[in-house]
Amino acid sequence: MAVLVEMISVILHAQAVKDKYPGGLPALERDPPNFTLCSDGELVRVGFMSPRDTEIFIQDLEKHGFIYQKDGDAADLVVVDQLQGPLLPCSWVEFGYVEFNGDPPRRITACRAAGSPNQNFHVPDGWRHVKLLEVSYLFKKQGTV
Repeated sequence: MAVLVEMISVILHAQAVKDKYPGGLPALERDPPNFTLCSDGELVRVGFMSPRDTEIFIQDLEKHGFIYQKDGDAADLVVVDQLQGPLLPCSWVEFGYVEFNGDPPRRITACRAAGSPNQNFHVPDGWRHVKLLEVSYLFKKQGTV
């Protein structure tokens, strides 16, 4: 299985959410930090547009016992940049691309649990494909932003 990676994504072990977040995944789904949460049963993803909002969310998770890094590696969660991939070494996720609706030019960044055989792709409710980074680059190139 796989979850969307867009802008800055915090990817969590679903088991860590179950074990450490008060009320587990159902509680996090009822009171998410924003409307970008999605899960494939193995991973949970929450997306952010700013590093500061990402940091605040991670600090909140750490209050519940989540461990961001241990010995330089990702522990219960990892920050994944849409363009760069995981920002820490992380043995439990694979970062890559999936085709959107079978259309190779419309590929989307995603993470899946390392070694997961399931190819299903999960996005937040109401999500739709928009080429934000390509559009932003195009406007800058043309000098309109």
